Amino acid sequence: MTFRKLSVLAWMLGSLALVPLEAVRATEPQDALLMVAGTSFSGDDISFASVKSAFRGQRIRIDGQSVIPINHPLNSPGRVSFDRITLGLEPTEVGRFWIDMRIRDQGRPPTIASTPELALRIVEALKGAITYAVPSPALARLRIKILTVEGKSAGQPGYPLTR
Repeated sequence: MTFRKLSVLAWMLGSLALVPLEAVRATEPQDALLMVAGTSFSGDDISFASVKSAFRGQRIRIDGQSVIPINHPLNSPGRVSFDRITLGLEPTEVGRFWIDMRIRDQGRPPTIASTPELALRIVEALKGAITYAVPSPALARLRIKILTVEGKSAGQPGYPLTR
């Protein structure tokens, strides 16, 4: 899917009434990020290596399906945590990282949604799209599924997306 098509999809979805991400659900650990995908996503688990590769601009496929990473806006709390975990970078370093990757033709940054809520709506509608989310009761109202990472759910020892 081209960047233009993703932009049009993001604009269309952005015009919908978005469900705000509300208070953190008490049953989910507040210090963990969830990996989420649309219900059509192949499988219920994703490797941490695949998450890192996808969000580092490398093309990956899972069970024959292209994975389309959708990032949150720069400096949003979830994005800052996710970049620290997956890229090992602080917010001030992320821009330089992507410039370097583009210059060396080693990857393109993921599409950035204008809000975390829009990232979830894109994932809900776009086959193969994945993103991350802060645990919230609002997630239950979306047509998404929460993926395990390396076979572990948020809150289990060794879950890789713990802040």
